Amino acid sequence: MNALLNGTSISAELAAALQNRGFRFGDGCFETMLVYNGECPLLSQHHARIRRSLSILDIHWPESTDLEAQIRQLCPGNTGWQRLRLWIWRSGEGLYTPESNEAQSLLAASPATAPRLQQKQQIMFSEEVTLLPSRWSFIKTISALPYVMATQEKKKKKAEELILLNHRGEIAEATVANLFWKKRKRWYTPALDSGCVAGVMRAWLMRKMIEKGEPVFEVLAQPDELLKVDRLVCTNVTGLQPVLQLGDKQYDADVEELWSLLPDEYRNNPE
Repeated sequence: MNALLNGTSISAELAAALQNRGFRFGDGCFETMLVYNGECPLLSQHHARIRRSLSILDIHWPESTDLEAQIRQLCPGNTGWQRLRLWIWRSGEGLYTPESNEAQSLLAASPATAPRLQQKQQIMFSEEVTLLPSRWSFIKTISALPYVMATQEKKKKKAEELILLNHRGEIAEATVANLFWKKRKRWYTPALDSGCVAGVMRAWLMRKMIEKGEPVFEVLAQPDELLKVDRLVCTNVTGLQPVLQLGDKQYDADVEELWSLLPDEYRNNPE
């Protein structure tokens, strides 16, 4: 195969590597993981999402794959906090119709800062991006264009964060986080039917709240619901980001109730 990269000839080996289905069609999914000294506190949640995602996508990842061993190989000993990115895509060639359902994967690590409680001073609603719920909208697909465009809108508006709605006008999530809110002593989060991603921190917190006897309620809610709540919190693999204000509505920033449920590595915040 002959190919040009930015107008310059490249080797046949590199050209062949760029022909993978993840690059060509976004045919796969990815995971972003935080690791401390070779241990991933949310590994079981990542495993669960990977299994569910690949089942829906009909991509066959070998049962023998030892992700924990791969993580320790990349992050041995006292490497501190690392951010790992795992890509999984369908192997083989073919056009829209795959010739294989077997998986290929790439795991890469880079240094990361320790999780911290970071407040969002003020956020707003997206006006340019609408999410469309589907059987696979909970998956972190390689084709994450809606979130790229939402962060572009965020930059243009100089906003700290945007809330994304679905085609029915219901609250789905933020650009890079799930949402939780508290109203009359109960916690709520958008249901997966809203089109939000099934976040690993979302799953962790929901399980911990059930163990506490105070389950989180999954709901489909209109934007004006957020004007009636006491607390609003963004959550993702990096931890919690309490929101202080949405429009003229101000929120209580005390999220100790949720912070106390995070993995020990997050709460102890080792450097």
